[in-house]
Amino acid sequence: MQQPEAISDLDWRSVMMFPSALGVTARERPERFRLEAITEVVLRLAGVLLIVGAIMVQALLPDNATEQMVTSSRFLSLASVAVGLFIFAYGTRGFRHQLRLNIVQRTLELTRININDQGRISRTINIDDIESFYIVRPKVPNGVAKLYVRTQASGTPFFAIGGQLDEIERLHQEMCSSIAVAQKMGGMPPDPAKA
Repeated sequence: MQQPEAISDLDWRSVMMFPSALGVTARERPERFRLEAITEVVLRLAGVLLIVGAIMVQALLPDNATEQMVTSSRFLSLASVAVGLFIFAYGTRGFRHQLRLNIVQRTLELTRININDQGRISRTINIDDIESFYIVRPKVPNGVAKLYVRTQASGTPFFAIGGQLDEIERLHQEMCSSIAVAQKMGGMPPDPAKA
């Protein structure tokens, strides 16, 4: 599936937004997260090296090794593989945020994406469960503003996306407009021609 092109006047500095007839998709740009990208690569590499090291410990074990040496090397290898897999999984969890509002399916999906633009951690919220969106303004000039979503079921708000204040305000406005459209669509009776 081909990625939609960002609309030119919405092609912002740190957030990409793709309004459509189905709703809104927005994601943080990778340029703002260079340090996190390097960290992700280093964590992945460390995980792979630990796993390869565990294999090498077993492969380089001498033929005349004692039973205690074999047991110790197996324990060390298993521990190294477990730690390597954990570090690799942690390194692929993603650090950028993406939100996707679909007014037809009536869902808001909050996802963390990694450097390969793959979603790893995702939360799906029904539009009817959304109580409000709100913006936390940056405390310093040119800081990162944050958009949160509060649901009726949870007292804790969920972080949706961060970016420049003007970007987040525009995204907030677009989200509220799209949800208003979804509420109108939800209140309409079904079309008898489609039944």
